[in-house]
Amino acid sequence: MMFGIDQDDEYLHTVLPVAAPGVVTFEGQQYIFALNAHQLDGIRCARLNWV
Repeated sequence: MMFGIDQDDEYLHTVLPVAAPGVVTFEGQQYIFALNAHQLDGIRCARLNWV
């Protein structure tokens, strides 16, 4: 989790195609919440795993 000033591309692994993401910890597990793509008519949720 080291981020350099003016060196972001060096540490970039991927881009998540989500709108307005939020990360929540619940009972020791982390989840990402984001608006549904294109229609923005709801929210989707997925469990996160850090490897």
